[in-house]
Amino acid sequence: MLSLRLRSAILTNLAVLVPLAAYLLWNNHLERQHLLESRIQVLRALGTLLVEEAAGMDGDQQAEERLRAALERFAQRETDLEVYLLDRHQAIRASTQDNLSGTRLEEPGIQRVIEEGDGFVWEMGFHGDLPVLGVTLPVRGSAGQPPRGAIHIAEPQALLQRSVAEARRRSTIFVFLLVLLVGGLVTWNTDRMVIRPLRRITERLRGTEWCGESAPKEGRDEIDVLERALSTLVREVERSTAELRAALEEKGALVEQVRGFNAELTAQVEAARHEILAMQEELLRKERLSTMGELAAALAHEVRNPLQIIRATAEMLKRHHPEASDDLADVMEEVDRLNCLVRELLDYAHPLRFDPEPVDLASLVDAAMAEVFPGSLPRGLHVELELPRELLVAGNPLLLGRLLANLLRNSREALQGRGIIKIRGQREGSTCRLLIEDTGCGIEDDDLPRVFEPFFSRKPAGTGMGLPLCRRIVEEHGGRIWIESEAGRGSVVSLELPCADEVQP
Repeated sequence: MLSLRLRSAILTNLAVLVPLAAYLLWNNHLERQHLLESRIQVLRALGTLLVEEAAGMDGDQQAEERLRAALERFAQRETDLEVYLLDRHQAIRASTQDNLSGTRLEEPGIQRVIEEGDGFVWEMGFHGDLPVLGVTLPVRGSAGQPPRGAIHIAEPQALLQRSVAEARRRSTIFVFLLVLLVGGLVTWNTDRMVIRPLRRITERLRGTEWCGESAPKEGRDEIDVLERALSTLVREVERSTAELRAALEEKGALVEQVRGFNAELTAQVEAARHEILAMQEELLRKERLSTMGELAAALAHEVRNPLQIIRATAEMLKRHHPEASDDLADVMEEVDRLNCLVRELLDYAHPLRFDPEPVDLASLVDAAMAEVFPGSLPRGLHVELELPRELLVAGNPLLLGRLLANLLRNSREALQGRGIIKIRGQREGSTCRLLIEDTGCGIEDDDLPRVFEPFFSRKPAGTGMGLPLCRRIVEEHGGRIWIESEAGRGSVVSLELPCADEVQP
């Protein structure tokens, strides 16, 4: 089996030799054409000189003798050429060849020149058995007259063949030397830049941990050894890639587990944080309630008795002085407002103790509607009820009735006598949900987080204790309350209270 170096050298030299051989053939053809054209031009120039000599001898015996003498001298100098002076019948009148005078040269080119008046004709023909290159030029007579004869020059084709062979030999030598030079350079360069690096790569691959003992030790040539080594390397890489992919998948699963654990832990931490904040807020609120309870108790003892004395005195003065009844009525109204404030403070601060009992939510809503809207509803106000019967909650009917009355009273004040109040209720699992929606003035975004704070109110005569007390009542019943509102479009108060059948007796 041939080695890679030898095969490379053969293929390289063939790659160089084939185009150079084609070039050589084409160049030989062009060289032959060039030599042929060159010889034709030389013979034509010589024939032109002889035509000029022959043109002036018209019947002149001496001129014809001079032409014969010139042909004899030409024959002595150019022994390879044959020159003939022909008359219009193609008969030889003078020639460089002996014993040919009077004979005819039957060649198509000569006949064409004499009969048809062609100015110049060359052709490959035979003189006897000798192949020659013939050139024929007409000898002109008087103006308008046909040619009087012709000059025919014949050169043996052997001369042209020798010239072509010489040119071919030179070209062949040049191409052979060029093939040796180019082929040698390409072979050397291929060996240095391709074969030697391939051999080094093969040896290095054999010694790597990727191939190990399974690497090929020998082969047909360097390419075969390299191919086998690379195949082994590819198999090892595929095996390692599969192991790495499996390891990455396992790692990815672990990462997902850790990520899930982190997310769960984060959620638990966040829930614990919210719970701690809620507990902290609840403790602060209870501390405020405790402080407010102490303050409310002190106010009850210090304020209630003077207020009762003031009201009793105002009633007595009103009976004895009717003319001052309006002023005394204002005094009694303010005393009543202060009494109401003191009562709300006591209700908010004192603990609410009650035994839960089943309460019909629909009946509570009807009672609260009768309290807030005694008689008939104002003309521009509408109430829509979507409240199923037998919706029972666990709680104290007095406290829950006060809660609903406060909420409906707020909606009435927000509507200012015109708009819609929607009351909807439904059961959701273990809780009863009640929504009170109105289309009133709504609450500003900055005020919405503070509506359940004690003493916060935007009403001119408000005490700021209505919604805080409502929240206190709901939370004491184990429920929750929240408000959604948009200024200028209305508010929605949402209540969630435990159902009666979910509370243990």
